[in-house]
Amino acid sequence: MHNAITNAWRGDPYKIDTMLLFMANMAWNSSMNTGSVRDMLVDKEENGEYKIPFLIVCDAFQSETVAFADLVLPDTTYLERHDASQCSTGRSLSTVGRWIRYVFRWCRAPASVGRSRRW
Repeated sequence: MHNAITNAWRGDPYKIDTMLLFMANMAWNSSMNTGSVRDMLVDKEENGEYKIPFLIVCDAFQSETVAFADLVLPDTTYLERHDASQCSTGRSLSTVGRWIRYVFRWCRAPASVGRSRRW
């Protein structure tokens, strides 16, 4: 996993036209060499095209890799969605429903305006 960008940049085992990174900040976490990995994401061929032509990043956060993406698909964390999932307790399979417990509303006006930070 940590060599995914390096291998795509090299064309090993073959050249790709699209790379999809899902919830992985590979520009920061790849092979302990963040500078060269970020250079690989903007490196071009002799004809002027990028070595990784199209980069899609699906992430819930504004990570370092999102800055290099051609297409960003926003995702949510498990705290931001209502869904049902199945979990196994070892004895039986059960369905678990997750619900957002608190809805936070933060005031965007600065505190000096006289409004509280939370309404």
